[in-house]
Amino acid sequence: MSKIKLIAILVSLTAILVACSPKTETVAETTAQIPVEVAAAPTGEILEAAPEETEAEQPVRITGAIEISNAMIAEIYFYQRFVMLEDLTGFVKRDYEYEQPLEAQILGPVMISEEGEFNFSLNLPAQPIYPFNDVDHDNEDDRGVQIMQIVMNANYIDDPFLGKDETSGWNPEYTSARIDSENKDEIFGGVILVWSPDDQQGFPTSFGEDGLLFTEDDPTGSIPAGYTLVNLDQQPFEFYKEEQADLTLYEGELTVNDLSAMGWSEGFEALHNQISIEYPFTEMKGIDWDAIHDEFAPRVADAEADNDETAYYLALRDYSWSIPDGHVGLSDSPIASEIFDQETAGGFGFAIIGLDDRRVIAHIVSEEGPAAEAGMLWGAEILQWNGVPILDAIAEVLPWSLPFSSETSLRVQQYRYLLRTPVGAEVEVTFQNPGADAPTTVVLKSIAERETFTATSIFAGFDSNYLPVEYAILPNGFGYIKISSLSDDISLIIRLWEWAIQRMIANEAPAIIVDLRQNSGGSPLGTYFASFFVQERLDISRSYYYSEKSGEFETFGPPDYTEPDDKLYYDGQLAVLVSPACASACENVAYVLGELPQTRVFGFYPTDGIFGEVARGQYLLPGGYSFQVPTGMTLDMGGNIVIEGTGVAPDVRVPLNEETVHAEYVDGRDVVLDFALEVLSHPLGAGVTPEHSPRIGSKSKSETAFQAETDWLDMLARETYEESELAQAGRTYIFTIPLNTSRDLMWVYAWCTADEEHFTDNWAKIELIFTLNGAVIPIEDFAELEGVFGGNHCRAYYALLNDWAVGEHILTTTVTFTEPLNDGIASEDFPAGAHVFEYHVYVAR
Repeated sequence: MSKIKLIAILVSLTAILVACSPKTETVAETTAQIPVEVAAAPTGEILEAAPEETEAEQPVRITGAIEISNAMIAEIYFYQRFVMLEDLTGFVKRDYEYEQPLEAQILGPVMISEEGEFNFSLNLPAQPIYPFNDVDHDNEDDRGVQIMQIVMNANYIDDPFLGKDETSGWNPEYTSARIDSENKDEIFGGVILVWSPDDQQGFPTSFGEDGLLFTEDDPTGSIPAGYTLVNLDQQPFEFYKEEQADLTLYEGELTVNDLSAMGWSEGFEALHNQISIEYPFTEMKGIDWDAIHDEFAPRVADAEADNDETAYYLALRDYSWSIPDGHVGLSDSPIASEIFDQETAGGFGFAIIGLDDRRVIAHIVSEEGPAAEAGMLWGAEILQWNGVPILDAIAEVLPWSLPFSSETSLRVQQYRYLLRTPVGAEVEVTFQNPGADAPTTVVLKSIAERETFTATSIFAGFDSNYLPVEYAILPNGFGYIKISSLSDDISLIIRLWEWAIQRMIANEAPAIIVDLRQNSGGSPLGTYFASFFVQERLDISRSYYYSEKSGEFETFGPPDYTEPDDKLYYDGQLAVLVSPACASACENVAYVLGELPQTRVFGFYPTDGIFGEVARGQYLLPGGYSFQVPTGMTLDMGGNIVIEGTGVAPDVRVPLNEETVHAEYVDGRDVVLDFALEVLSHPLGAGVTPEHSPRIGSKSKSETAFQAETDWLDMLARETYEESELAQAGRTYIFTIPLNTSRDLMWVYAWCTADEEHFTDNWAKIELIFTLNGAVIPIEDFAELEGVFGGNHCRAYYALLNDWAVGEHILTTTVTFTEPLNDGIASEDFPAGAHVFEYHVYVAR
């Protein structure tokens, strides 16, 4: 157990022992609230302190309820939940990267009743050890006070206490203070806890004219020694002590917008009015909210007037479908299920897929379905549907899985839903079988079958019984990690990921394949996952939300960034496998990993392209429906919207043709994985002609680099050779050196002998030729080192190489022994002939 962890545990034990020590007061006495009289004072003036309170009046325990309307967030993402005393020094300083002091953290349990109510209990330490903050603005150097709020948080990494990767700044949700997330997480109400070392410290008594806390215009008053609860909802603030205080933790911006008590039209109007303002991609997608309102408001009103629940559902469904965003959704219902089953129960015993050349073929044909009975074979090209060219017919399909952000995701579903009808429906299909001289037109009647529909689901074959992260070392030595969920126990996901990376490093896997092809999202862990593959901080993106105060979409605080993990670093190649079934937070992982220079992304299609933040956009509507819509957007550091509408596109797109489709759907091969394995067998940069050769350093720079023990080309090569192999004349020795980015390297050739006599003899018989990307490099460009090392007489030629351009660089050192020679070390002579050392340096980015 580390020392710092032990200190934290001892602090927690101290808190429990103090809070649970025997008291003589009755229950009524211990729960009595004792107000503290504090008069307002001009800014910067400290009033006379109130009389010192007795020990019995000090708060020792805080309990209460936690507001939970969004159970998914609280139960899934706060799986290992607890309450804690959170230091508000970060808020006082407006430091959004402030780290909670590890040794000071005090935790308490969260209890969930049978009714689903969340309650908490927190025992206070006799004396907290958070930093002191002088907040009375009197221009005097006072010791100050400790300022805290009670928050619900969760453990994700390592021990139960919060580290730098788990929290920063101050919590805006599930807090005893009320926090305005649309105004840079400013505190505007609720209750905070203050601890003062004596009765000589000052504290704000109201927000002041600017409406902000802990700013220069705050009026201040004295605060008594010990703990004081400060009710910020009272003006002036109410200072009080309560031995066992009862507080509420506010859900903040995660609170579900509850419109369920309204009428149908009233609820629709409230929903539309809010989302038309807060939806972040209006301009990007050219959405005309007035036109959408005018189309659907009358339908909702008519449904309400007729009390027609089916018409009401269809109006809401079509309203959600009209917003081109895959994160927009209306909850299911018995009405929805019934209509869906009726409209999609029928199929024709075949499925279709679009190829890269824009042809549409039957890639699944059931043996006894209507299509097979009509003579359709696997690979048949579908030409027309009910007399309409097939691509035109597909474009008119409205899949039940609407809406979509991405045209690619829409088209994939249109292929599926074109072939779904009510049972007994008839269609005229024109197709041409492989090898046939002419097309065939038949009338097919749908039957009750879902086999072909299920087989073409983007989640076909998905097994929910898998662990969220699983890994394997493949037969060729490559690592394989499948991430199937980001919405289970987040701590478990993180631990499994870290364990997998440890095994990849231990097994010296030259490449890791991260399979994200079936992962519907959850928590965006991309920057954490990437921390094992970087050696310096990399800023990735910023999140923007609508602010009522400014009427604009704003961002504040630090960007989303990744920085090196403290313990593990993997320096091999990365491959990311994607598909449209990688959505939302899954796309965050694909995007962040894809930004790393050692990564290539593989797939038939991009990811789903849905990346608006939805935690704050949850609604309860009249009639028992829930509705979801994004309220936040992500921009890269250049100010460009990322992922939304486009997804994460493959760097290496796997072709869709008869060969790959047959291999995938008939032979049962994993074509995308096979493609990645083949490509990864060649380093990044292979086959790419570099724009220029690396720069050769001056002799003085080469000498400096050599003395600094800069890596030699040979040291980074994948290949090694036995001494017996290197003694063979007329042979070329290949060295493969993958580089993620340009770096300093030494190009070295050295020869040593047992003594000076052999040295003089050998070097008279050695000729050297150096080439770099086909150009001969004069030996005079190399620095030379000669001397006795380890008892041997040696000479080395070496040069510093840097500024490597992307691509494949080929360096050769040709060593020709003009006559047989003996170095006085080996037992046999080295034969005359050439030895070629050929270095292939592959630079990724």
